Amino acid sequence: MSGAKFLGIDCCSMEAAEDQINLDDVVARTVRAFPVLKLLEQRVSLQLYRLLAEGQPVARVTLAQRLGISVETVNAILDRWPGIFADSQRRIVGYWGLALPAAYASRHQITVGGRKLSAWCAWDTLFLPQLLAQTADIESSSPDQGSTVRLTVSPERVERVNPSAPECLSSCRTPQRSRRML
Repeated sequence: MSGAKFLGIDCCSMEAAEDQINLDDVVARTVRAFPVLKLLEQRVSLQLYRLLAEGQPVARVTLAQRLGISVETVNAILDRWPGIFADSQRRIVGYWGLALPAAYASRHQITVGGRKLSAWCAWDTLFLPQLLAQTADIESSSPDQGSTVRLTVSPERVERVNPSAPECLSSCRTPQRSRRML
């Protein structure tokens, strides 16, 4: 459920010297990778995250009812978005960084309201609590060292980290560096 291209935009390629990355360039490319959502689309997106966080597949009719709009409008929006993953009944089981564990097993687990969910990457676990308006407990395992980092993230900030800094790090590899490591 991840990749270097989103909506046809290469958000990861960077021209940088060895070990030199322009953070402003990374942020700009990341922001450009996501579509600009109209107000109704923002409401659909936020409600979809919150329904998915309830831990069950989300029926499109349920999403429409919660928003007070037609299911046809919901279908028209969701059918043109990337990042929507559905089961055989067209119920949403994954959406832009958040998924039900049965649909997507991940090293990045987010527990909200006692419900364990899967995040697509470690970065997702940092913004999802704000969108969900709930504090979340995070467990994320390192792909390189196998160690587990545990966080408590509120809608406002990271509240707790174990292990504490400087042992706890997050990193993003550039595609050029990743290819050299293969």
